Amino acid sequence: MLIDWVTLRFPLDKLLLPLWLKIEENMNTTNHILPSGEILWTKRSPNWEEIRSDMQGLYFSVTSDGDSVRYITIGGSPSSIENSGLNVFGTFDLQTAAEILLNFAEKSLKTKLPSWKFWQCRRIDITGNFDLGNFAQVKQVLHLLLSLNGSRKTAKSAGDSDTVMWNSKSDLRSGKAYHKGPQLRVLARKGKIAIEDSEIFALADRLIRFELKLGSRWFRRLSEGGINWFDLSSDELLHEFENYFGELIGDSKLEVFDMGTLLIELQKITTEGRAASALRTWSLIKQLGFVQAKESMRRGTFDNHLSLLRKAGLSNSDLRSAQIIPFKKRAIVLSNPVLSWDELRKVA
Repeated sequence: MLIDWVTLRFPLDKLLLPLWLKIEENMNTTNHILPSGEILWTKRSPNWEEIRSDMQGLYFSVTSDGDSVRYITIGGSPSSIENSGLNVFGTFDLQTAAEILLNFAEKSLKTKLPSWKFWQCRRIDITGNFDLGNFAQVKQVLHLLLSLNGSRKTAKSAGDSDTVMWNSKSDLRSGKAYHKGPQLRVLARKGKIAIEDSEIFALADRLIRFELKLGSRWFRRLSEGGINWFDLSSDELLHEFENYFGELIGDSKLEVFDMGTLLIELQKITTEGRAASALRTWSLIKQLGFVQAKESMRRGTFDNHLSLLRKAGLSNSDLRSAQIIPFKKRAIVLSNPVLSWDELRKVA
């Protein structure tokens, strides 16, 4: 588990005058600043809830609320800050995450800032990575999640079938699940991260990532209940994560059939649709036996699928075996995420 985003704010009139004068010029704008101090862009304040956790650097703005109190708001990914933009693993201690963000903000803004104890928290992203063994398994789970709808939540595709989102516009709680490998490749292709070790992409291809965003309304309710945000323990944050996604996948565990690497090999030699069809025929052979599977479809279709399955590595003995071998099941257990690259390597 890790905390992949933190947004903090502080009353502007309680800051030292030089910093006040420096940032008051940016009233009602949001700035994206690099560690070097270079401001990458400045624009009218967007919705802080919608800034993605894979965005690098520091974000800051100066705004006012309904009581005319002005605040400086800062946000960023502690994991990205610590790992040169690679935000796969990181700290799951909220105080540590806030300290990483504020230390980075001090360097970026070139000024001293108050301790995290004096800031208000307005958003955190709680993130877990889960190893599904291979690329195809992750795709299978994401397609399954797209078919699941809770009574208060609606899942939808982000447009590329690699991301499933729930309540994406909510300032209370929202969630998403996506395939980490393809996302890292997109960031690398755009020059936003530099990954020299190609093994990282292969390992990330096995990861499905769940993210729970606790937004500004969630933290307002927490404060109204007399609880300090920085007193939240890792166990309490994990409890929020498990409760949210447990409602979606049931009993905190999602089971899918483990197809091994067969689908991956099929996709290398034919289209994605034909690969999926051939895999379904292989499933029928495993479940019903060769003869009954053959009789359940057109001869030409069956023969074509057999040809693809042979090219993917199955032998005639595999295909004609009368033994019915059930697929193994692989489970996502929300309380048991992958915590490091080394842990992934050990089970590779």
